[in-house]
Amino acid sequence: MGVTVFATLPPAKAMTRSIMRNSQKCSKCQSTDIMRIPGDIRGEGGGNNIVVGWTFYSAVRVTRYLCGTCGFSEEWIDAADDIAKLKKKYG
Repeated sequence: MGVTVFATLPPAKAMTRSIMRNSQKCSKCQSTDIMRIPGDIRGEGGGNNIVVGWTFYSAVRVTRYLCGTCGFSEEWIDAADDIAKLKKKYG
């Protein structure tokens, strides 16, 4: 029987970490080769999104920021009204 340990960054490290969406610089390797991949909503649940209602019409788009050098990625909800929808359902 083993013990599972979950590690988290100390608050100071988490606060100083660069956000690719804002800096256009990879927080892992510092490359500036950043791609913005917009969220997409397609039928049958396709695309990069979070469905908050019964149909894909209620989906919230999730934008990916991808480093073209090391492959590190971040996902963000860009629209404030979409964040509000998620808070209403999950918050």
